[in-house]
Amino acid sequence: MIQTYKRLGELLSSAGCLNQMQLSIALAEQRVSNRRLGEILIERGFVTEEQVAQCLADQYGYQIINPLEVEIEPDALRRLTPEEAVQLNALPISQTAAGLMVAIADPIDVVATDRLMALVRSNVILHVAPSCALARRIRSAYGLNDEFIPEAFPEADKAPKRYEKLFSRYKINNIALFDAYDSFMDRPVSLIAVPLDHPDAATCLEAVKASAKGVFEVMTAVYEIAEENGFRWVTLQRVAGENLDRILRIRGRRQLIQSAELVGKIAESLDDLQKAGGAGNWVCAQNIFMGARGPVLVPFVAPPEHYRSPSAAFDGDNPGASTAFALGSLLKDCCYGFNQKPEPYIPAPMKDILANCLASDSKDRFGSPIEVASALRSFNWTALGHSLNQNTAQEREHLLDTIVSEPVFQPKQISIIDRILGRNNKAA
Repeated sequence: MIQTYKRLGELLSSAGCLNQMQLSIALAEQRVSNRRLGEILIERGFVTEEQVAQCLADQYGYQIINPLEVEIEPDALRRLTPEEAVQLNALPISQTAAGLMVAIADPIDVVATDRLMALVRSNVILHVAPSCALARRIRSAYGLNDEFIPEAFPEADKAPKRYEKLFSRYKINNIALFDAYDSFMDRPVSLIAVPLDHPDAATCLEAVKASAKGVFEVMTAVYEIAEENGFRWVTLQRVAGENLDRILRIRGRRQLIQSAELVGKIAESLDDLQKAGGAGNWVCAQNIFMGARGPVLVPFVAPPEHYRSPSAAFDGDNPGASTAFALGSLLKDCCYGFNQKPEPYIPAPMKDILANCLASDSKDRFGSPIEVASALRSFNWTALGHSLNQNTAQEREHLLDTIVSEPVFQPKQISIIDRILGRNNKAA
């Protein structure tokens, strides 16, 4: 008997979880946003993550599990790096004779499952798990939220009552990011808590207002801004993935192609934002989260000092130059990492782009984010990245220049004729 597979919308409708009107609304939004149907249905509160996971498990014959309750084998966990697990939203659980047991949120994402099998290099036994619960367990299992103890997040007790199931994600400079459920709008959200007396409160508010100018590819949507219990609460579309600053500090610098692709995407979106009247001078690694579908820019914290243009006071007529400087700082952090030794070899084209982003005088700098994006798109970074592995001579010379060594005795060469005649070329 040939089994007929249904699409997710049909599955949920057949299971009585979704009516036709809700499905039509979600499909219309999908055509505009090009996002996954499941994400839209969950975000709008039409279905729960558990219902989606159960339907996928039933349709494709997978077992559904609660990732918060399973026991994880350390050897299995090491089969994926923290970054890979976060990006794929996949959690290795145990190694069996039949293969590696892995919990994954979307078993029909062919790109993710193919990459998973390529990374672990063995047979994979997939289990389905609700997405948010899986993401939480991944962060916990890999120690990505080891500092997220309740005492470090007193803001959670002061959140407006409409927000339930608060889960601490990240905290920097006393500004906190949570995952939460908005009971008033009946949808999962992310929530930023900024103390009203925080020295960067005004800067953060400007970033939030700037990002709310429209819907752009890599920017998270801002739903609402409110003040309550001494905090400013910013409600966002649910933020997926791991913080880029944390990735750089834990996993080190990014590959050349990764750095160029990341900064190029963000530059293009910032250019659209500036055309809509927003500002992009709040870009920094702390405000970027890396998920399976690429970077997401979140108006989270004020950028560190090295992201701020030295000529910012004179860039008023050309805000694009300040944004280009911030993009250059982001590109440098991605390419070089933080205090990595030895310093990586960076090809000349990338150094030129960095120089044109980070020039101290804004007149010598790229004038807009789209110029940065165009420069990054004009090179084949994959080819340049491969050439780095082959071009070891320059790296060897650079290494030898840093080594102070004693003179090495070089034996004098004896010609073939002298050797035949028994002479050793010593001076008479």
